[in-house]
Amino acid sequence: AAAEGLDATTACAADVATAKRGLLRADGTDDGAEVTRRLERALAAARVAKQTAPDSAEIKKLEAAALCRLKRWPEAAAALGGDEVDAPKGAVPQTLDRRDALDLLKAICYGGDAARAARVASTWAAQFYKSRDWCASQARRYKSVAELKDKGDAAFRAGDARAAERWYAAALDEDPEHPALHYNAAACLEKLGRPLDAARCCVGALRCRPDYAAARLRRARCLARGAAADGDRGANAKAYLEAALDEYARCPDAAAEQAACRKRLAFCNTADPEADAA
Repeated sequence: AAAEGLDATTACAADVATAKRGLLRADGTDDGAEVTRRLERALAAARVAKQTAPDSAEIKKLEAAALCRLKRWPEAAAALGGDEVDAPKGAVPQTLDRRDALDLLKAICYGGDAARAARVASTWAAQFYKSRDWCASQARRYKSVAELKDKGDAAFRAGDARAAERWYAAALDEDPEHPALHYNAAACLEKLGRPLDAARCCVGALRCRPDYAAARLRRARCLARGAAADGDRGANAKAYLEAALDEYARCPDAAAEQAACRKRLAFCNTADPEADAA
């Protein structure tokens, strides 16, 4: 049993080293696809190590760091767990590593709890006096995001999509990388009869979180609605349907909508001068 435990510990240490090396190597290239591959390898190594030492704070940090760099925010928030989040220490005593600290705050906020991100930043401000001003500014920012988003949510539930869209836009001024704010703004614009503007907001959500399945499906639906507004006629309608079909192809639970969109595209009329002029 002792020998097996020693082997498991040795393998775990090797996986931890692999995860650290993968995170460092991801900084050494500008090739986006290669960065993703290296981060995925680092994440896989961290998760294998976690099976041996599930309570290791170091391994949890490595897993969360890889997920943050991959912009898989809800998973990163789940990996952090608990209310206490250890701050990544900087090279200078009493300072934070700002990039890693910001990633952790984003994971908490984009994982669904901006108010908690504000509390964590306030806690760090009390712990690291040389980074106090930066931490305090982050706490204020995430507190403002939480308040504005709550107001937008309340307005949307009350049926006032126009007011909700304004609140979400104000929140995006504070944090333009918040994927849920882009998605919520898209929901408001779609409700207001502006499907193509909603589709553009979904692009923002997907840029901030590439695995945002709900944003991808909403974008496909909004593009299809944009083509329908043109009566499925003309070059623009065809382009909208083709883009919608590309998005539907990446939505596993939208086979019926994908088939309907493909059928509409097959009958899309782009050779009717009168219809195009209209």
